[in-house]
Amino acid sequence: MDYFVPKHLLSITLFLLLNINSVLSSDYQKIQTLLLNIPENREIQLPPGIFSIHRNLSLLANDIVLTGSGDYETILSFKRQKTAGEGLLVKGNNITIKNLVILDTQGDGLKVRNSQNVVIDDIKVGWTRGAKASNGDYAIYPVSSKQVTIKNCETFAAAEAGLYIGQTFDGKIINNTSYQNVVGIEVENSQNTYIANNTVFNNSIGIMISDIPGLTMMGKHTKIENNTLQNNNLNNFSINKSHLGYKQQGIGILLVAVKFADIVKNHFSNHATTHVGVIHYLSTPFPRSRMTYNPNPFAITIRNNQFAIKEKVTTETRDFFQWSVASHHYDLLWDHKITVDDGAPALSSEQVICFDSKPIRIAKVASTDLLQPLTDKLHLLCPSQ
Repeated sequence: MDYFVPKHLLSITLFLLLNINSVLSSDYQKIQTLLLNIPENREIQLPPGIFSIHRNLSLLANDIVLTGSGDYETILSFKRQKTAGEGLLVKGNNITIKNLVILDTQGDGLKVRNSQNVVIDDIKVGWTRGAKASNGDYAIYPVSSKQVTIKNCETFAAAEAGLYIGQTFDGKIINNTSYQNVVGIEVENSQNTYIANNTVFNNSIGIMISDIPGLTMMGKHTKIENNTLQNNNLNNFSINKSHLGYKQQGIGILLVAVKFADIVKNHFSNHATTHVGVIHYLSTPFPRSRMTYNPNPFAITIRNNQFAIKEKVTTETRDFFQWSVASHHYDLLWDHKITVDDGAPALSSEQVICFDSKPIRIAKVASTDLLQPLTDKLHLLCPSQ
């Protein structure tokens, strides 16, 4: 997705507002006044500097480019934010947000909701006090939207996920860096999502894809390609805060009840529990659904990846990931649960998962404290690509 470029582009710099409108005393008032009054088909350029923002900002408009100045030279600091919630809320169509730094928000950093054709480029969002449960949940958080691209961004220290896409059609997460979060990149109940060329390290979980009940849409069709995932063994500091508190650290990619996922050409190294985990929804401690819902993972392909071997498991165990107590490391852990309840069709193992013929160490979970190496793999080989 390319940048949105207004048909009649008029660049307006906040420098004029900061100098002319002396009646507005706070950085928040100056910036929010501009965002509320800017006409459509405009580019808003914020000048260099550190701006202290004490309340939530919002941009509710169409056909807008909001940009900072230079390389991380425009910093929106929410360290003194008095209101809960996100730092910057965006709603609209044909919007580009780029070249900004957003720090220390009470809630999510940058939230995009009910929008279409949005590009988030070269944005840095995080919490300077480090990995704390009191940090905001999500650094960059598009939800209930269509055609969203997140690229060239940096996120850190989010108490749930650095980069998130939820209940969204046609999302792309490309060429970003995400670290020191509970989850580096999370995709939840979204369709046609492409995750490529990201560097994800020192999170509790590198990438997590899930399809869970009770949301406005179900997820399917995710491609995870050519990402570097390493050392995602950070202590899970979101414990007891949300459902992510149940999840263990030490996992490169975690797939929960995912349908139609392609894990291809990724580089994995040094994950204390497993490089890839595949689990059924009913293997989680999440609430059980009373609606029609298929809790099985389905049509997952794992091919042409590089797995660096780590022999010993050293991570602490939590809840349903107590199967990590095994003395040897496996590239793939799969709970091997297949059910026909909740309206789900009967599935065979090869309908759930397949992988290529390269050496890959796989174990299925026989119980919470017992792993069985999967030796009969021929029927699980992917068809020739």
